[in-house]
Amino acid sequence: MTKQELTEAFELAQTPSEEYDWSALSIFEGFGLPDFKPVHCTKWAVSRLIRYQCLYIGGGWDYKALNDLADAGRRNFNIMG
Repeated sequence: MTKQELTEAFELAQTPSEEYDWSALSIFEGFGLPDFKPVHCTKWAVSRLIRYQCLYIGGGWDYKALNDLADAGRRNFNIMG
């Protein structure tokens, strides 16, 4: 995942939506572990992961968690489409 793809996924994550399909998160299970195998995914799926991992209940963003996700994503997320 490139920086531009992360930026676009973060923009998608910030957009409120009535529909949240959390089933897309299953491919990311264990993404922070050293033995995680790279996955092919969409920016939309990464945006769901960002929203799940980095959005506080009160509405703010956990930027440390976002940075950790970005580090793992550079190595392990191959964005399609």
